[in-house]
Amino acid sequence: MHPLAERHFATVLQSYELAGPNEGCKYYPCHSIVEDCTWCYCPFYPCEDESLGEYVISKRTGKQVWSCKRCTWIHRKRVAEQVLETLRGLGVRSPEDIERLHERLLRIKEREWPPEAR
Repeated sequence: MHPLAERHFATVLQSYELAGPNEGCKYYPCHSIVEDCTWCYCPFYPCEDESLGEYVISKRTGKQVWSCKRCTWIHRKRVAEQVLETLRGLGVRSPEDIERLHERLLRIKEREWPPEAR
């Protein structure tokens, strides 16, 4: 897990509160539609859901990386809230828990938020 994602998850999981839009962020808006920035770093990354993102070649490394640039799903307030409640229900308390439960989280994402809900 990237250190920035790890720090972000630790902060979110400490409060378990929605962040709302972060208009003070130098990257805001990082996507075309942003209602909530709680999941600035997505707990599902890389989800490999082609309705939300795609693999691209990194300009920095020349390697394939998952790009979420066109994803607005996780930034919808209702979705951000549901994801937060799901993590709380699973007892997720740390970035390590998110990493450990990644495959399970992906299955929950597909079951609870199918493509037609996006």
